[in-house]
Amino acid sequence: MKRGPGKHSARRFNDAKGRESRCVFAQCKSSLRNSLVVVGTFPGELLARAGRARLHDCPMFSRVLLPALVLLLPAFVRADDPATFEVGDLTFTRPAEWKWVPVNSPMRKAQLQLPGADGPADLTFFHFGPGGAGGVEANAQRWLKQFSGKPGVEKTETEEIAGTKVTLVSTEGTFNSGMPGGETKPLENQALLGGIIDRPGGLVFAKITGPITTVKGARARFIEFLKTALTAAK
Repeated sequence: MKRGPGKHSARRFNDAKGRESRCVFAQCKSSLRNSLVVVGTFPGELLARAGRARLHDCPMFSRVLLPALVLLLPAFVRADDPATFEVGDLTFTRPAEWKWVPVNSPMRKAQLQLPGADGPADLTFFHFGPGGAGGVEANAQRWLKQFSGKPGVEKTETEEIAGTKVTLVSTEGTFNSGMPGGETKPLENQALLGGIIDRPGGLVFAKITGPITTVKGARARFIEFLKTALTAAK
């Protein structure tokens, strides 16, 4: 009578399966770790690595890691940067080369980054409603006082753009970067170009700060950018 495998054979079989599972699980962990470190937008590459590492054979992957990845996936998938955005009653159209930047202050309604050979400039937008944040002159002076070192270059000009009063504020020198009333960081060879837009629902502020060449080089494009939004709001 032929006997089945004895207990020693069964133990060897289970040990072999255990070693195989541990090996696959080690591949699983290594692949995931490398994917998370190396890959910036990782979902597609991670799936490819999963196939190469035979992660489908790993019970821990299907029971624990795969559900965790499903929960984490939204954090790695970012919506496209908006082509248009609203500040007050104005809708601005973002030029493709002006990078969208998530705002880091509740006071800011939007923020863009403008490219330049000497470094990027920041374009920030504010709107506080009717009567908010003071009048045109008070805000113009507040912006100008953030700069020092170059006397005689400050300008405050009032223009009519698409039938709307816009006050353009500009200067250059050392920019004391930082929030009002907080710690500031002096940045040399910087410039300011700001537009204070008179709207029925309160002033809309658009303020560029950055390297002198970048800010000055963006002036014509900035005014056209304002004009497009103001024309559309008629």
